[in-house]
Amino acid sequence: MGVALLTMFPQESQAEPSTYQPLLPASAQSYRFPGVSTSYIQYRKTKKRYRMIMGVKHLNKWVGSKPMVLLYISPNEDASVTEFKALARVAPTFKGKVACFGVARVHNLGMLNKLKRELRKWKVTLPILLDWRGVLAYATLSQNTPSYAAVDKFGNLKLARAASLNEWVAPKRTTLQCLQTLYQTGTLQPIRAPGYNPNPYHHLGKLGKTQSLPALASKKKLKLGPHKRKQPLVLVVWSPSCKHCRKLLPKLQTLHQANNINADIATVAYVSSPAKKNKIRSFLKKNKLELPVYLADKSVLARFHIRSFPTYLLLGTKGEVKAVHIGAAPDPSDVIPHMLKFHP
Repeated sequence: MGVALLTMFPQESQAEPSTYQPLLPASAQSYRFPGVSTSYIQYRKTKKRYRMIMGVKHLNKWVGSKPMVLLYISPNEDASVTEFKALARVAPTFKGKVACFGVARVHNLGMLNKLKRELRKWKVTLPILLDWRGVLAYATLSQNTPSYAAVDKFGNLKLARAASLNEWVAPKRTTLQCLQTLYQTGTLQPIRAPGYNPNPYHHLGKLGKTQSLPALASKKKLKLGPHKRKQPLVLVVWSPSCKHCRKLLPKLQTLHQANNINADIATVAYVSSPAKKNKIRSFLKKNKLELPVYLADKSVLARFHIRSFPTYLLLGTKGEVKAVHIGAAPDPSDVIPHMLKFHP
């Protein structure tokens, strides 16, 4: 990450009406961040030297009054250290209007002493909240590290699971740009980031190379890349081991049979081994599903940088990616019509 990116915010481009924005579940607006109290450590500069201090932070002092940025880290992980230093460089540009914290899981005094030693090496003065019981990992929805979370001035969690400042957490928006918006307005549109970079959002507007996917129950093939279609195609990439995907397929079939949307619907199942094909056939037969199912291997996941299931892709009439939606919520009867609004 370049120095210029860390020391100043890029100008955020104004989203055009045709720019796709993912549809969010209704519950995303109402997640209140808990005002917990927790101990912390900080490497602070005094008049003559730096010294390590400890204390207690009462987060209810900020929750509901000032925006917060929390970065969950693992002290022994290079990516965590890089992002913690990056956040420390960005924090002064918030001019005290946004509170910034590191967060680290600590189980015992041995881990605490090790964290202190690492913090002395880094010489970063941001406070690190000590998550003894994992409460903050739960509150920030952190599954991996590093993981950014942002809480707005009203005390609501608005950004979660972003892995870096330059990650595309939404179409044409990076984590850093979202933090700029938080600083300027005090709030954000709710975003649950993919948590890795690059991700499917990078493929918006792109065609990619020609590739054919075999069908599960016929000799038909699905063409990806430059290819003309009469109407757009909604691809739902799923895995037979994903329980959310299995619940999703009957709903997709209802949409497919209703035939009241101006698009075709097809599903792409990730098959890691030949045995998975029989598992898919059994599932489709048991649930009386007649959706078009095509098979994908790791090359298809790598093509679109897919790591989460299900992932929706809207392909335009020329084969370009017009919209992306990651996750099972909201309901496909809401997601697909919303995606189609962004197809001319």
